[in-house]
Amino acid sequence: MQQGIDSLEPFMASAWRLDEQGDPCATLSWATASIVDATGSSPETVLFFHDGRYLGTTTSRPYAFTSVAEQTDDTVTVQYKWLNPDDANANPTGGPALVRYRWNGSSVEMLDELPDEVLNPPDPNPAPTTSTEPPPPPSSGRCVDDDMLRAITSGIGDGQWQLSAVDSRCETLTYFLVEANGKDWHGAQPVHVLFFHDGNFLGTATDTAYAYTRFVSHDDTSVTVAYRWVLPGDDPYSPTGGPVQVRYEWNGSSVDTIGSIPVEVTG
Repeated sequence: MQQGIDSLEPFMASAWRLDEQGDPCATLSWATASIVDATGSSPETVLFFHDGRYLGTTTSRPYAFTSVAEQTDDTVTVQYKWLNPDDANANPTGGPALVRYRWNGSSVEMLDELPDEVLNPPDPNPAPTTSTEPPPPPSSGRCVDDDMLRAITSGIGDGQWQLSAVDSRCETLTYFLVEANGKDWHGAQPVHVLFFHDGNFLGTATDTAYAYTRFVSHDDTSVTVAYRWVLPGDDPYSPTGGPVQVRYEWNGSSVDTIGSIPVEVTG
């Protein structure tokens, strides 16, 4: 598997690393790879394997917001999303479109077509049109700057945290994902989700930082996070438990947790 990932052309000088892996014993097995230091809108690529032999990737070029939705023994369904105009950079509302790839006994067949929006995505930031209406008043809320973030993370645990994901610093419910730094966690870095409102630190999503915690989506008042966990026999870099999604929502005075984190994560 690593040989297949190593064969991928670097993306803007960034190398690729294993992100997730499917059933390695399936007739058509898969893995996803993301670039080192990826952000929420960085490209992902899906690699296929048969009998341990690397077959290639789903598409000739990688696309952002790509993930595996389902797998049977000989078929892998890949989900594609895309940014619509006015979408936040890491929160696409286009799609999802599901494309099936099937092993036919000698090669992989693509059973569905990629939408044109994936191949030629709309401009998420179109040029503004001329308007006679006055501009909206500036927001009175406070944004979160780097100094504020460093002050908060320095007081969590041993203070050794690095920024992992953020999309906006000025939302009603602003979030940051920070992961533990300072030693080799072998792919299982504990991750904290930090919440802010109007520049004020509200706290973390959980008292304990958990590995395999990833941002899924957000809007102005809510953030959705996915939790995964390692099952017996899993490689620590490729957990197969989950994912389970939990939504955190600002209710006007505090953050509500909608959904529950499985005991496999907390235990």
